[in-house]
Amino acid sequence: MSTTNSEPKALLTPAETAALLGCSVRHVHNLKTRKCLVPIPGWGRPRYSREQIMQYINSTVKTVNAA
Repeated sequence: MSTTNSEPKALLTPAETAALLGCSVRHVHNLKTRKCLVPIPGWGRPRYSREQIMQYINSTVKTVNAA
């Protein structure tokens, strides 16, 4: 199965996650420590699912809008 460049990646590195969130890689590690983001097991190095990241973004937007 090949992927095309137009399909978004399902699993992202910490650097790719930081780019998607608009923050630093260090902040991604802090989110991991606070269990806001949980890496997918079995990859050796941390990988985050795009779905989980989008859920995190949506939850923070709801929190900000509710304030």
